[in-house]
Amino acid sequence: MDSQQATELFQSTAVLLCLDVPQGCEFGIDNHSWEVGPKFKGVKLIPSGVHYVFYSMGNRYGGSSAPRTSFFIHCKPQQVIVRKWDPEAEDLVELKDKAEEERYILGVRRFEFDQFLGAFPWGDMKAIHRWRSLTKHITASVVKRLEPVGHKITSAAKPLTENELDLLQSPFKTLTKEEIEESLESVSNVFYTKIPKHFAPASRDGADVTRFNLDKSRMLDHILVQGKLVDSRGKPKPRLLLGEMQFAFVSFLMGHLFDSFEQWKSILALLCSCEAALQTYPEFFLEYTDALQHQLGEIPEDFFVDILSGKNFLTSTLTGFFEILDDSSIKPELYEAGQILRRFVEKRFGRSFSVMDLDAVDDEDAPTVVEM
Repeated sequence: MDSQQATELFQSTAVLLCLDVPQGCEFGIDNHSWEVGPKFKGVKLIPSGVHYVFYSMGNRYGGSSAPRTSFFIHCKPQQVIVRKWDPEAEDLVELKDKAEEERYILGVRRFEFDQFLGAFPWGDMKAIHRWRSLTKHITASVVKRLEPVGHKITSAAKPLTENELDLLQSPFKTLTKEEIEESLESVSNVFYTKIPKHFAPASRDGADVTRFNLDKSRMLDHILVQGKLVDSRGKPKPRLLLGEMQFAFVSFLMGHLFDSFEQWKSILALLCSCEAALQTYPEFFLEYTDALQHQLGEIPEDFFVDILSGKNFLTSTLTGFFEILDDSSIKPELYEAGQILRRFVEKRFGRSFSVMDLDAVDDEDAPTVVEM
């Protein structure tokens, strides 16, 4: 890269200035992470768009991976975002003195910090494309709607069950249950849309209750309206739920927030059970199958090898989704997308997703059936 190309790249990208981060901390942005060295003061050449910043003190204490703190940023060309390490809170915080912040911004633009800024890994274009696919529907408005009041997401604040601990440790090899619980101080209150497991229609007729819970299309519209995921005319806009699904996935996979895993799971269980909605929102479900394929391609294979054995929400959820997609009456492009997704997951996880091969479904994920 010559000097002109470097200048053009600098002018079209952003800088995240992180002052006084202790040496040995883990620091990451998107799907990249590093151990902080003695000269580290942030990251330069960050592409425009949504990014996920995360960090932990784990590597400073015997190499363990401690609970992570994270936040989303939405970068614009030539933007400089300033954070400073608070040693008491062990956290990156915004500067309260705006005059001081402006001095740092001017210093960055004069290249006074350039030698201390790590370059965003533009050489790994595959990783950049993967990240863009994972966050395609996460807009600045989605982040504003969902993020906690203090903008920070802190992993696993509640006491962990054995099952939650296993799910977190399987791909990430984190701390013991006791170490995690001792490190957690407060719950990260992400404002997720409420998604009930079962839907009670106005009619109390048993057949209606069963029908509306087997096909959750009506529940989807109800959730969208109740959650104000609507267009300017008040009509349901399911595409807004894709941004939330991707927000939940990223904050679980990179931020280690178990509540986000639960929300991701709930959204999948809902969307994979909407048979009539395939006809109503075909373009949305085309985008959904694409987003889901990218997500399933990112999760460590050994993680799903473990949870695909025996009763598991993903096994039953995907099997049911493939069954309703195997319908010649739906839009041809959606039918083909369903076949592509099915071939992908069967190859990746080495198993069939057929109703004939499906074992009993976990009670909590099973649809409501009312006996007459």
